Amino acid sequence: MGRYINPTDRTKEEWLREFATEIDAPYAWEATPPGQVQLCWVDNIEFTAVGVMYSSHELAYWMEELREDFRPRKWYIAPAAEVEKVTGGPI
Repeated sequence: MGRYINPTDRTKEEWLREFATEIDAPYAWEATPPGQVQLCWVDNIEFTAVGVMYSSHELAYWMEELREDFRPRKWYIAPAAEVEKVTGGPI
């Protein structure tokens, strides 16, 4: 099971607007800017989710194994300290 952004005081989209920066495509794991975490917003029709790329394996899963998953997605980076506040623990 992955880790997800789950703010309690605002929507995921509001949180992304305040703390994250949209990027065109995910970075290679080793190219993730220091102190930042990559995130992937996904539209599940009935709800949205924001997955946290907490390891190279998680990033590879979201990039490769879900390649044929055609749900709308957007990629972001956000400060690790802010991500930790809404995921319940260290990244």
